Order: sequence, then structure tokens, then C-alpha cells
Amino acid sequence: MAMAAVLPAAATETHVRFCGKYTITAMEKPSNQPCTVRLRSDLILSHGVRGVDGRYVRVTTDPVARALDHRVELADAAVLRSDEACSDLIHDMLAEAPVTAGYDLAADNWMDSSTDSDRTPLDIAIAIVTYVREEVDGIVDMGCVAPSLDFNVHMPELRVTVVYSEPKALLLACKEAAAAAANAEAAGAPAPGRKRCRESGEPCAICMGDEDGSWDEEETVTLPCSHAFHSGCILTWFHRAPTCPTCRCDIMECFSFVRSSPPPEQLTDDVAEDEFELVIGFLAHGEQLVRPAGTDDEPQFIDSDDPEEEEFIDP
Repeated sequence: MAMAAVLPAAATETHVRFCGKYTITAMEKPSNQPCTVRLRSDLILSHGVRGVDGRYVRVTTDPVARALDHRVELADAAVLRSDEACSDLIHDMLAEAPVTAGYDLAADNWMDSSTDSDRTPLDIAIAIVTYVREEVDGIVDMGCVAPSLDFNVHMPELRVTVVYSEPKALLLACKEAAAAAANAEAAGAPAPGRKRCRESGEPCAICMGDEDGSWDEEETVTLPCSHAFHSGCILTWFHRAPTCPTCRCDIMECFSFVRSSPPPEQLTDDVAEDEFELVIGFLAHGEQLVRPAGTDDEPQFIDSDDPEEEEFIDP
């Protein structure tokens, strides 16, 4: 008997990147005032579907851009002298801002791009920290009091693509079914669909690892056919085929998953060609696109004593 499929919302992936040439303004303030960082961008939201066995990805973009404008005061200016701490600050700002708070913009979800106009929070952090080390620390070395700084970061676009992943849906469904079977067995009820148990010392048939049989239960999953694998291994397999690697049982049929129809020739009408190709390339291969060496450009900073002045220069 087929089992109920996991809800689509639980099987989403999020892929994020800043796009366009960015500018950073560094404005000095009296040293008794806290340092501040302001982040501005237009949120461009897209939705996609990744099918099993790597067949295709369908992407559509929301035509309405949402304005991101978030400023924070820093309790400790030392944050601006550490690449990691400053990057964490940018991530925290994105998590707190109302327009982006509902999306998973964790560090692992950011895409490195093959174009020289795409950036991540770490890129922004490195630019800010470099400025502080070169400009502010030089003032301190001359015996002067370090000023407080107001950084204004302007990123033209923040592109967020939320993708429903059929492979991930299969993995989650297998985990839920295995947990339900374990609870039934603990209660003394027979576990439906269990033909065999993994033998002691039997390795994961995909990576052939853990030959001593000492598997971490949080990292493994048992399929409806009772064959067990590392979660990461079977997820990678599901990107290629929705079957058990050992017995070729069709897992989608076990959970009554409806197979998505192949896409028409024109996958989408409202995604720019370069954006579509970039997202397709990332999702189809399941790996990050790496920016070629030597394509990084540096942001230009404007120092201003006028608190009303805001100037931006594209690098």
C-alpha cells in the first residue's frame, strides 16, 4: 500500500546571491556615537522545481521587487575588524529585516557566481574590514582617536530562488516512514513493508563506508524496501534516480508521488536569460559555480563629514 507523501513546503531549497555592481559609503561620526551599518537592496524572488533524475528545472520570477532597507547599531566596533564577525553581522541583518526574515538565507545557501558583479555577505564583510584596517587603524597609529563609522551598503539586487526539490521530498518521506515504523515496532505492532533488517557490519551500498556497522542514526535513513543508506548518499542518488540503489524499488511509487510532467520547450517567460542559465547550471549539477580568478573588483568608498550626504560610486 502506498504511503502519504511529505508536504512540499518541507522539501524546499533556497539559493541566494547579491547581483549588480555595489557601492559602500563610509561616513565618519563623533567617536562617542555607535558604529552603524545600513544594507539596502531590491529583493527579487523566484520559485523553481528540481525534478528527480536531474531531468529539468522550472523557474518563474515574481515581477514585483521588494525593498530591503535595514540598519543596525553595533555594540562593539571590533566586529568591523573581523571578516568572519562582519559576515555574521550581514547574515544577522538579513535574518532580522522584515522583507527577508521569512527566507532561509543561511551561509550554505549562497551561490558563488561566474560573473564579477555577484557578491555574498562575506565579500561585503571583507570590503568593510579592509577599509577599517587601512583607514581607521592608520589614524589610531598616528595617535588620533578613532572615529565612529556609518557604513551604507547598497546592493542593486538580492536574488532569492526557492526551489521545491523532489529528491529532498523523497528523502524526508523515507525518514518519516522509518520513524513511524520504529514507533510501531516499539509499540509491539508489525512494521508494514519491512522485509529485512540491515545486517550487522553491512556498509552503505553507495559509498561503502562504515564497514564496521557503527552508523550514526541521525545520518542514515531506511527506505520502504528496508535497505539503509547514509542520508547524504541516498539524497545524491535521488538526484539521479528515484529508486533504491540495491533492489531498484521505485521509491516515488511507494509514496504515491506524482511525477512532474516534462517542461515545455519554453520553460519560463519572465526570467532573464542570464539569470535562468545561472540558476539552471547551479541546480542541475548540484554544485556551486565558482568565480574565475582575477575577476574580483574592489568597491570604492566615499568619506564624508556631512551626515546628510550619501554618495555612491559603482566600482
